[in-house]
Amino acid sequence: MNVSTHTDCEQALKRLFNPQWYLEHYPDVAAAGMDPWLHFINHGFQEQRHPCPSAALALQDELWRGHKHVLSKLQALAGEDGADAAVAAWVLARWHASNGQYALAEPLLNIFFSNTTARVLVSHAGPWLLMFSALRMLGKMQEAKAWLDHPGWPQVPDHALARFMLPEHHTLPTLNAFYQAHGLCTVALYNEHCSLELDNLNAPAVPVAAGHWWQRKPLVSIIMPCHNAETTIATALRSLQQQSWSNLEILVVDDASTDNSANIVAELARQDPRIKLLKHHCNQGAYAARNTALAKTRGAFITTHDCDDWSHPQKIEHQVTLLQNNKQLVACTSHWVRCSSQLNISVWRQEPVWVQRNVSSLMFRRRVHRKLGFWDRVSVNADTELYYRIIQAFGSAAIAETLPGVPLAFGRVEAGSLTQQSRTHLSSYYQDNGLRNRYHQAALAWQQSTRKLYMPANPAQRPFPAPAPMCRGSAKAKEHNLTLLARQCDLFNEEWYLRRYPDVAAAGMDPLQHYLRFGHLEGRDPGPDFSGSGYQFAVPEARQQNPLLHLLSADTVHQYSQPVLKGALKWHSNRPVLLLCAHLVSDKTYGAERSFLDVLSACSQLPYNVLVTLPSAQNIEYVEQIKERCQHFTIFPYHWWQAGRSAEQATVAHFSRLIKQHHVALVYCNTLTLLEPLLAARECSVPSVSHVRELPEHDEALCADFNSNPEQIRQHLLEHCDTFIANSRVVARYLNAPERVNVIGNVIETQTFKVPLPNKRQLQVGMISSNLPKKGLHDFVALAALLHEQGVPATCVLIGPENEHTRVLFGKETSPVNLKFAGYSASSQGALAQLDVLVNLSHFQESFGRTVLEAMAASRPVVCYDWGALPELVIHEENGFLAAKGDVHQVAEYVAKLAANSARRAAMGKAGHQRAGECYSIQNMQQAFAALLPELTGSDNK
Repeated sequence: MNVSTHTDCEQALKRLFNPQWYLEHYPDVAAAGMDPWLHFINHGFQEQRHPCPSAALALQDELWRGHKHVLSKLQALAGEDGADAAVAAWVLARWHASNGQYALAEPLLNIFFSNTTARVLVSHAGPWLLMFSALRMLGKMQEAKAWLDHPGWPQVPDHALARFMLPEHHTLPTLNAFYQAHGLCTVALYNEHCSLELDNLNAPAVPVAAGHWWQRKPLVSIIMPCHNAETTIATALRSLQQQSWSNLEILVVDDASTDNSANIVAELARQDPRIKLLKHHCNQGAYAARNTALAKTRGAFITTHDCDDWSHPQKIEHQVTLLQNNKQLVACTSHWVRCSSQLNISVWRQEPVWVQRNVSSLMFRRRVHRKLGFWDRVSVNADTELYYRIIQAFGSAAIAETLPGVPLAFGRVEAGSLTQQSRTHLSSYYQDNGLRNRYHQAALAWQQSTRKLYMPANPAQRPFPAPAPMCRGSAKAKEHNLTLLARQCDLFNEEWYLRRYPDVAAAGMDPLQHYLRFGHLEGRDPGPDFSGSGYQFAVPEARQQNPLLHLLSADTVHQYSQPVLKGALKWHSNRPVLLLCAHLVSDKTYGAERSFLDVLSACSQLPYNVLVTLPSAQNIEYVEQIKERCQHFTIFPYHWWQAGRSAEQATVAHFSRLIKQHHVALVYCNTLTLLEPLLAARECSVPSVSHVRELPEHDEALCADFNSNPEQIRQHLLEHCDTFIANSRVVARYLNAPERVNVIGNVIETQTFKVPLPNKRQLQVGMISSNLPKKGLHDFVALAALLHEQGVPATCVLIGPENEHTRVLFGKETSPVNLKFAGYSASSQGALAQLDVLVNLSHFQESFGRTVLEAMAASRPVVCYDWGALPELVIHEENGFLAAKGDVHQVAEYVAKLAANSARRAAMGKAGHQRAGECYSIQNMQQAFAALLPELTGSDNK
């Protein structure tokens, strides 16, 4: 109907119309060079185009796309005056009705209908049908009946169907009057003694299609998948058996039903040879069942039918006739309504009318099958995918609709159907992150990007990704689908992966393939926004799987954000927040991890909230220890600073977000290795402190890791960090910024180091380290050889991880006979229990000497080189001996003295234990932090 024939409506629209906005909003009109107003009144109005901007309609789009936060905006707008407020009332009414809240919908609809201009803006039948539904559902039948007589109703078939919903009109004559009004035959009751219901519809006399004898008509193949449909399939098949187009083959595929469905079909097949029963031995899904049947079809035309629906007796005839009379058409659909088994049309969705195109009724010529193949192996929406695939292959003019607006089928709606389940609900077609919408968008992208639109029945590789919960088919196809999802997933960042792991770039490997085949097994992360080990810590069932693929399989990737997990300590809203950033999580708990735990233990006893960041969670036991010492913690990928490496802006953003969200008062970095936390602190104007525990001047390996020299590292620190904590005076001297440096030594809990001596015949002399050459590995072997030559009764025990260096040393036949490799010990106490004396022969200056302090706490005398920070721990000839760096003979002499004098060993051990307790207790660190933190945070916490 042309709106220009209705003067009042036209004038209202003229007042609303915004020509500039119309052209900007509908560029096809501008491109055609048409007058915007003439286009609107002649075409746009009927096409449901808007004449002007509407805040309410814009919010409506957001709401149906899944953004529920706009409800408050709509509610506020609906409380105002004017046409847009009334439109907002309509939007809210429809939302409430879709959630079954008709009592909330009715008053809002009254607001809408009270505004004439709003009725012009929303010109379709939706508000009229919804008001009727609301009145009916609220039991206001007289008002519903009166509403149907309102003169403003748009002319749509749904109006007559609405009258059919009234109790006094919910009769067979009313239904038949509707069909007759559209030139269709009437129907009858299958059992005249039973009520009008979907399962009681019948064609009393099969109306044969006009023309030649039916067997000369083309064969139509009808495919019907079936799974546990014993209560509905007889109705569905009866409606097909009674079709006016009788030349049919009806292929029913039982998809491993566990009820009596197959027996019902088999019995009907014995009575009607047009019915053929096919069986799946395991459940594969409706579209796999369709594909099984499609491969066996013989008809010139092919269509489908669901096992719980009912079709009018002339449905097939009208579809075939449309195709026969229009040779340019390759396919057509019919229309339907969704209803309950009692024929109540009560489902409300986003569509403006009840009668909708039934994509499941798609009928196509055989050449479509030859060109395009089969349905996609997914759980829902493959009908729509095939519909648009046909359009892409043959053009939009090659597909048509049969009797638009007239429902030739009733689609049964049950709570357990896939269309009604929450994740696969029809509404997911409109939601930004809805399963159906994401699948549809991926399908369209594929269809538009290729000429090869043929879909195999059971492909090993999918042509495009489907949301994991929808994907059916073989295990290989599902695995390939996850690969496709990973490649398009924002959590996999190809450029970041190659920067983070230059060995992958050097090898020239595809980064995604590397991650999927090797990277996840090696603990590598796919991008800056996702920690694989962090995800596995939070989701234990993913620990034996690829974490990213597990997330994609769960289909929660669109909701994923780096989680902030709860620690064991209570959050106090009135306390300042410390952000403590760990720099390393090794597979075992070494010095780096222990030093961070010490700081956490100290800070957790102070009046602050502690928020921890970890770069990974590959050591679950360590993460659990972190959890016990903080209020909150989070895990996301970040790595060490290197000269020449640009900061990862995504990582800076993560830190900045944490700082802002939690109102962080101080950013603490556990070592000098980090950059991004410091940049985020500066960006957020929050003070920062780095706890420096390294001596780059004497650590070539560290300088190599940083691609820098000691002075460049120092300048980098001074430039990016506000304050420093040095763990020894030696480190403080390296920083050479006394006004910005505070010395706080590492700590030890002496009460946990009451470790018995090994009590062996020979003195057990050990070195505990990472077993790298820089740790004095070869000096220790030389020490063992000297002691053996000198006849000192001592066994030299090397404790630490096996590596290439230990394998070489202990593989030699010339290794000293008194040299023993004990391997890695899970605890310091376990390592020290094997020793009487500890030696430290490090070739680089130790910035502190944790193993030395632990030996002192365990009452073991220590022999070490007199350099680095070790002289700050060991008092010569009091709790140990200091030898000149590299003087293994001097070390051997001191060990010989200890081997010969057990009383001296005991005295030195006691002195070391006492010194450790007095100078390096957790209380010492706690007191130091208690004094320093208020100054750094600007708070008065004591």
